[in-house]
Amino acid sequence: MKFVTTALAALALAITAEARAGDAAASYAALKTLDGYWKGVVTTDYPQAGFDGVNLKVRIRVTSSGHAILHEMGAPAEQQGPEHMGDITVFHLVGDHLLGDHYCDADNETHMETSPSPDANAVSFDFISLTGSAKMGFIHDVTFKTITADHHAETWTFVMPGDKVMHAHFDLQRQKP
Repeated sequence: MKFVTTALAALALAITAEARAGDAAASYAALKTLDGYWKGVVTTDYPQAGFDGVNLKVRIRVTSSGHAILHEMGAPAEQQGPEHMGDITVFHLVGDHLLGDHYCDADNETHMETSPSPDANAVSFDFISLTGSAKMGFIHDVTFKTITADHHAETWTFVMPGDKVMHAHFDLQRQKP
């Protein structure tokens, strides 16, 4: 009986690992479809932060022979100095894990991993750890939701100083390069 219980437990773990690997690979494939240039407007649930109504440009690029996805975001160039290139996030598969590393202009790096999403058109990442200082705040999590091939939404959660939480929603339309 103990052998049967152990065998069933091992089978359940193998099935869970296979499903997780499939989920990570499927999520990565979904993110790859967002390759391109995007433009949209930011809305938040914390207007005091001053981001509402900002016109945002996003560039998503599959790179490294398909092994990484680079996500670059920033306000239009005319609203930035030449030294400000915006935040970048690198998404990549490591075994059966889809990871995201966000390099923030708040001088830190957030490490995230995909989490199950009840929405088949969404890919969500949850906080794992932070490298650097949280003094100026940090990105906690992000969700990408595909609406059409030329329309997607991103919701970024930012933990501000004093542990105030802001959700920034980007409604983005595909642009020509």
